[in-house]
Amino acid sequence: MQLIRGADTSATQIQVIWSAPQNGGSSIISYQLDVLNASGSWIEVVGNSTGNYLGLSYTLTVGIVEGNTYQFRIRAYNKWGWGAYTSVSTSILAASVPSQVQNA
Repeated sequence: MQLIRGADTSATQIQVIWSAPQNGGSSIISYQLDVLNASGSWIEVVGNSTGNYLGLSYTLTVGIVEGNTYQFRIRAYNKWGWGAYTSVSTSILAASVPSQVQNA
């Protein structure tokens, strides 16, 4: 699974989007999305202790600081258990996309 920055990302929220992985013939029961905190620990955003989560995107709105970059990782759960986290975390900047380019 690859995580990407969603169009709803702005200075105050980050939308993370992913696609469904190969599931080994067993339906996905939940996804777990984690974010790396300032002390270097992964914190669950949604999907394990918060209950099953089947969405293919999530918008984080709490604790977002404009201009900071946040790292995310994800894994999926099916009848065989939790799969491995994405091999590479994805960094997303908390910022709005400019509406137009300004000429200098």
